[in-house]
Amino acid sequence: MNVSTVIVTYNALRNNWLYKCLDSILHSTLPSEITIVDNHSQDDTCKVIKEKYPKILLVENHKNAGFGKANNMGIEIALKNSADFVLLLNQDAWVEPTTIENLVSRMSKDPDFGILSPIHLNGKGNALDYNFSTYITPDLCKNLYSDFVLNQVKDQIYESDFICAAAWLISKKCLEVVGGFSPTFFHYGEDVNYVQRLQYKGLKIG
Repeated sequence: MNVSTVIVTYNALRNNWLYKCLDSILHSTLPSEITIVDNHSQDDTCKVIKEKYPKILLVENHKNAGFGKANNMGIEIALKNSADFVLLLNQDAWVEPTTIENLVSRMSKDPDFGILSPIHLNGKGNALDYNFSTYITPDLCKNLYSDFVLNQVKDQIYESDFICAAAWLISKKCLEVVGGFSPTFFHYGEDVNYVQRLQYKGLKIG
């Protein structure tokens, strides 16, 4: 299975975000091509990528194209390179070594899910990310809270009504059926729109 990671950057050197993000992908148990689409950063983001990560494909926009449109550029490159799955990852997020492998393995077994996301933790890794915790309430994600509290989490995908696009594994099938993000949304709202379109097409997010 070919996996490609797409990261949109904009001034990504804050808080060492860029290093944490890229190093986590490079140390993944499942190799992944990496495409970075930079939205005209005003810091040394592009310089650092070229010097420290020369094997990573960098696309430099001459203006801020917006989150959705920039991701679409990376997705198009991934599909041209025969990606079976595309991981969209925010510049201020990073993954555990087995995260990508686990997501790909699970999605391969259940193609009805067009998008899978891992559990989002805070920057210290000692609690859930607050926004993520609002996406898995019982009315949006059946049984997950209960199973955690009762220590009976099942080896399955927990379907949710929505999860933000900070970390999405998207299948090639989903991209072919749903397409990319709507460029109408410059920043924020594009992931909500995408999930609505995914669900309209009969696919699921979990």
